[in-house]
Amino acid sequence: MRMIALHKITIAAAAAISIFSAQGALAECVIAEHADFRGGVGTIQNNDLVKFFPKEKMGLTGERQFKREFNDASWAGKVSAVEPKNGCMATIYGPWGHRQIREKTSLLAPDMNDKATGVGCACK
Repeated sequence: MRMIALHKITIAAAAAISIFSAQGALAECVIAEHADFRGGVGTIQNNDLVKFFPKEKMGLTGERQFKREFNDASWAGKVSAVEPKNGCMATIYGPWGHRQIREKTSLLAPDMNDKATGVGCACK
């Protein structure tokens, strides 16, 4: 009986660790209004594209790779930092076309900083 109780505790502990790990390792891309992730911060989920202009002005190159699409004009001209998490890749759209970012970037290049028209997130 003692062995059965210990076995049940081991299974319960393993399940708790799995749930904690899954919650702690979110597949997402984080954007920030200012360098070093200061100011407003937003989260873009896997397979989502957020466009930063009114819905009537659609048309980003490569946007068909994303499953869901949202519009949030409040981010227009405000993205300065990007962090793709846990195997994700952020695609930044702007006047330059689009660029892919795979690592935490605390300050976008001068030609991209505060000029993004949208950000997509794709995770493995």
